[in-house]
Amino acid sequence: MTTWLQTEVERLADKEQCRALAVFDALDEWFQRPDFDSRSFVNTLLGIPGIDAIKRTTLRDFGVVRATLEGYADEAGAVNPREISHQLEILIMGAIVSAGRGDGGAAMRARSRAELLLERAR
Repeated sequence: MTTWLQTEVERLADKEQCRALAVFDALDEWFQRPDFDSRSFVNTLLGIPGIDAIKRTTLRDFGVVRATLEGYADEAGAVNPREISHQLEILIMGAIVSAGRGDGGAAMRARSRAELLLERAR
């Protein structure tokens, strides 16, 4: 997920300061794909029995995503980019779960919350 996300963010963001929000644009494109399916993501995070190795890999990947988000928050001028990265991660997870239950606008709603979060974090 990390490589895909970074590639998409760089494609979508016209300035470094916009990368934190471009994450949600990338998610929106993913959610609109006909093959989008959030079940594997949700199942791994919830700890479905027998997939502990997959869960560890997913959690490690999310650690890398969080570090990337911290960098994006720093580029956006956040005073405490580490804290903001955790909050952005929560928005991302919520958007993925919401999109999985049929909310095609989840990424853009999460993006609007991220905009407010970043504005207040400067």
